[in-house]
Amino acid sequence: FSHPEAARSQVTSQLAKPASMMSITTAEKAVRIPTFSLGIEYSDQATKYVNLDLISLAITRQVANERNARANEYILSLLNGDPDMSQPSLSTAGKVTTALSLDAAATAGITQLAYMSWLYLNSKKRRISHLITDIAGAMALENRTGRPTVVQDNPGSKRINNNVFVMNPTWAPELPIFIVDSTVGWPVKTIMGIDANFAIHRVTSTNASYEAQESFSLRRANAMRFDFGQIMRRLFVDAFEVLTYA
Repeated sequence: FSHPEAARSQVTSQLAKPASMMSITTAEKAVRIPTFSLGIEYSDQATKYVNLDLISLAITRQVANERNARANEYILSLLNGDPDMSQPSLSTAGKVTTALSLDAAATAGITQLAYMSWLYLNSKKRRISHLITDIAGAMALENRTGRPTVVQDNPGSKRINNNVFVMNPTWAPELPIFIVDSTVGWPVKTIMGIDANFAIHRVTSTNASYEAQESFSLRRANAMRFDFGQIMRRLFVDAFEVLTYA
């Protein structure tokens, strides 16, 4: 389906049709869902020394490794786009903002003002719930300039002061960070934020799901096979924001 940017509701005159909020249609381009396979083969002699619990553990471990690798690849495609699904990069979609454009002082990293301004950016349309970056990006956020601390604060001090608080915060009090694997090829000094409620669309192929087990009597061997198929793509572009820093 396709979904142009949702329009705001408008005043409607009598007997007039309301403005269309969005349109949902079938895609003009067919998308192929690839099928992935996992297999294991073991001999009858091996079962005398290796019980089925260990074989099941080996399969579970391999499935976990496969899913982790796929997750990292899917996340990269959410950022860079995927031509097979007619999905442009977020930079082409105008969703990349530099820290320097948000704070003139952010000439060598991320500042508190740049970070909070980025979280606040386009907050009428989404609320960032998760961050995605590499280990260097996570450390740049952790060590950002101007980050509030209470190291030298005395909470018992009697001050002529009052504390202000944001009445309508549009950012989450805590943001989990997914650190991508270093082998994926994540662009340096790049942080992607998503609203998990509206960001990702996962499609699973029921036709690709398949499990089978076979015994080879003459070879005294057994084999098992597991197939699955799925794709991951962006749902609403407004649910994404990207921050780059110097």
